[in-house]
Amino acid sequence: MNRYLPYLFGLIVVVPLGALIAKYATGWVAGFRPRYAKMLISTIVAYTVVNVAGLVLYCLGALENSSRGFQVLAGLAALTCAHVNLVRSDAGQSLSAGKAVAVAFCQIFGVVIAVLAILWVAVLIKRLFL
Repeated sequence: MNRYLPYLFGLIVVVPLGALIAKYATGWVAGFRPRYAKMLISTIVAYTVVNVAGLVLYCLGALENSSRGFQVLAGLAALTCAHVNLVRSDAGQSLSAGKAVAVAFCQIFGVVIAVLAILWVAVLIKRLFL
């Protein structure tokens, strides 16, 4: 079970939080706010593609010496592709590739900051009660 805990945390916390951040980042970067469901589907697709591709590459032995930077870059690329192809405004306007990169970067950076804040509060609560 411990082996799958990061994936479960990612699916339960990171994906919905990332979709929410991406919704507001799209409004800031592209000038329209897509529906949350569209951002959630786009983020789930990117999350699934990156994890399946990572599993396949891991089984082939190609990820033995990869860095976190490569993994973040792969996530950024997957989010960008998913946002370009799946995210549309209610009027049908889509994201350009450059704006999708900016939204994906805001999404990744925002999730990292939010998760660090959550973990910091958890550590403070643990120290308070233990």
